[in-house]
Amino acid sequence: MAALIEVERLDKRYRMAGREVDVLAGLDLRVEAGEFVAIRGASGSGKSTLLHLLGCLDRPSAGSYRFAGQAMDRLDDEALSRFRANDVGFVFQSFHLLAELSARDNVALPFLYAEKPEFRDPDRIDAAVDAALDRVGLGHRAGHAPNRLSGGEMQRVAIARAVVTRPRLLLADEPTGNLDSATGREILDLLATINQTGATLVLVTHDEAVARRAHRQLELRDGRFL
Repeated sequence: MAALIEVERLDKRYRMAGREVDVLAGLDLRVEAGEFVAIRGASGSGKSTLLHLLGCLDRPSAGSYRFAGQAMDRLDDEALSRFRANDVGFVFQSFHLLAELSARDNVALPFLYAEKPEFRDPDRIDAAVDAALDRVGLGHRAGHAPNRLSGGEMQRVAIARAVVTRPRLLLADEPTGNLDSATGREILDLLATINQTGATLVLVTHDEAVARRAHRQLELRDGRFL
């Protein structure tokens, strides 16, 4: 049976200052549905690049990536956009909330792109947004703009936005990096709970204590798994 994520001999190269630089080199990775995997590495190790490839925000230079048995390199840009909208939720270190929108409207943004049939009804969209905010403990802050929220609250809104369409894969890039240690633990507890309810979670971090929360850890150094 196919894993949710199957990566073989994955390479990513960039041209910098007239020469090619290998960021990832020959990576193999298999993640089963429902796993919580942490990829740990120092700054510049290639971990964020790998996350972008898994979320199809970028394309590899070589190698293969299959998601639930589907060869992602065979998909055109339109199909990859549908994949990102329907199957992947992203959580970033810097939250990436729109300052001019309320927490509620930020969480509703994925419905501009998601194509799941159950979310064609505006009432069901409203109910999903309310449920996502309640899930992260911020139903009472739904009308607040990001500048009226704490860092931990902004990350909770970002997590609600990431999971509101019930994606199969949740990708988290240093999700505690801008938070104090106590708030960071709360965010990790929340992500672990979301994983326990069915979402596959791949998290990248430089922090060993964060990585220990995962079912499985992998260390990335100079573009290669150790």
